[in-house]
Amino acid sequence: MDQLQAYLQTNLPPSLLSHLTTHSATYYKAYQQLNSVRREISSKIIEPLLSATTSNPDATSLILLLAVLLVSLALLRMLIRTILWWIRLAVKTALWGLALWTAAWLWHRGVNGAWGDLQSVSEIWKKEYAKYDSVGRIRAGNTAPIGQGYGRGWI
Repeated sequence: MDQLQAYLQTNLPPSLLSHLTTHSATYYKAYQQLNSVRREISSKIIEPLLSATTSNPDATSLILLLAVLLVSLALLRMLIRTILWWIRLAVKTALWGLALWTAAWLWHRGVNGAWGDLQSVSEIWKKEYAKYDSVGRIRAGNTAPIGQGYGRGWI
């Protein structure tokens, strides 16, 4: 430290040196005040707590167990947040991919072509549902027309 002070005194202009000396003295004074507060806290709070825990092994093991529990819960929370972040990223990526695919499909087929595709898919789904519903009614022994509510507990 003495070498640094000697070097600075010989190589810095006097105005800058006085400015640095003033500010370093101010910061050093603030550091000393914080250090005295730390010593007071240490002597009044931490040292009695440490002496009480070292004299009573049950309290020490309880405090250690509590600390391990809190650390494990913090790690578990971090893990859950990380997993949720990846799930949100996957869902957002899938939704944006679906939006881009829909835009490309509409661009390629046009509005009328896309509407025709949707109508044909709707017809296929209706036929498959009717086939599934009739097979289910035949297995259950009900041959009532669609919409009568048989098999669902309705009158």
